[in-house]
Amino acid sequence: TTLLRKPLVGFQICTASLVFIGVVITIQQVNLFFGKKLGYNKDYVVSVQVPRDWTPKGVQHMLTVRNELEKLPEATNVSLTYSVPNGMSAGSTMVFAQGRDSSQAVAMETITTDENYLAVYSIPLIAGRYHRHLSDSLGIVVNQSAVSALGFKTPGEAVGQTAFLLGRFPVTILGVTRDFHFGSMKQSIRPLLMLNVGLTNIYRVL
Repeated sequence: TTLLRKPLVGFQICTASLVFIGVVITIQQVNLFFGKKLGYNKDYVVSVQVPRDWTPKGVQHMLTVRNELEKLPEATNVSLTYSVPNGMSAGSTMVFAQGRDSSQAVAMETITTDENYLAVYSIPLIAGRYHRHLSDSLGIVVNQSAVSALGFKTPGEAVGQTAFLLGRFPVTILGVTRDFHFGSMKQSIRPLLMLNVGLTNIYRVL
C-alpha cells in the first residue's frame, strides 16, 4: 500500500497541475476573445441580407432604402456593403502605387461598401477622408498596413497619390484608416482597401 500511495499522490498532483494549466489557458483565450481591441466597435450592430440587383439602378434603390432606414429613431447609422468584419471579404485585389510596376503589386483584402461604413463600426480615419458619395467611386481608402505595403512612409504621404488596381484602372487614395481586425485574430492584420459600391455595384447586406 505504501509503495502505491506515493505514485498515486504524484499522479494526482500531475493531473491537478494539468487541469489547472488548462483552466488558465482557457481563461486567457476567453479574455482575449472578449477583451482584445478589434479596432472597431461591434456592439449593437445588426446585419441583414438584402436582395441583390447588381446594377447601378439596383445600387441606387438600396441606397434609398438605406436612407429611409436611417430615419428610424432606433437606427444611428446604416451602411450598404458586401462585407462585414467577419473575415469574408470580396476577395483580394492586386494594387501597386504610381512609380512602381505591376510586378510590385500587393494583394489587398477588399471591402466594397458605401460612405457610412466607418461610422457604423466607429473605425478611426487617421489621414485624408472617406468616401462621401457615389461620385467618389474612383477613390479608394486603405488601412495603415496597406500604406506600408505600397511603399509610402506615412499615411499622410499616401493621401492623394495614384494607385493602380491590376487589370482595372487608376484610382486615387482618398484616406487611410487605422488598422482593424477584419479577419481572424490568429493572423496579423493584412493590407486592406475599400472600394465604393458605386464602382463595383456589388453588395449583400445592410
